[in-house]
Amino acid sequence: IVLYGVAQERREKMLLFVLSLPVSTRQHTTAKVVAAGIAFVVPWLVLTVATFVVIRGTALPDGLLPFWMTVLAYLLLYFCALLALALVKDGTGWHVAGITSGNISVNFVIPFLLAMPSIAAHIEGPHAVWTADVLALIAAEVVLGPIVLACAVRRHARRADFV
Repeated sequence: IVLYGVAQERREKMLLFVLSLPVSTRQHTTAKVVAAGIAFVVPWLVLTVATFVVIRGTALPDGLLPFWMTVLAYLLLYFCALLALALVKDGTGWHVAGITSGNISVNFVIPFLLAMPSIAAHIEGPHAVWTADVLALIAAEVVLGPIVLACAVRRHARRADFV
């Protein structure tokens, strides 16, 4: 979504055509981010709801819910950060580095979450235990992603050189 919707725009010279239309750079940037956001967030919401329903509706322990909701919130943060990077940096190397580091980071995030005492103590339990640190982590991920993205949108819309 990010690479085809944002990053390849300059390489394919699509931006030259778009900027010849009667739209401002802010409108163009906003439309691009909203389209990418819809393309990611709708399936992400379906996956998040499905995860919740499957854990609650099956024999899986409900103690898994805080862990999985934190992982899914991290994936939202990762998408927002990657989209922000694509808006701010034009080089393919930056995009590859962002994708690689984001994909590898999941291998560190999951063990970190599983080692958290508040998650580890309740993950096999019959009830989801939403401790303050888990809720704070989820809130930080859900809030930080759009903030990073908003800063990138603002910076991208103010760029002087688009081609």
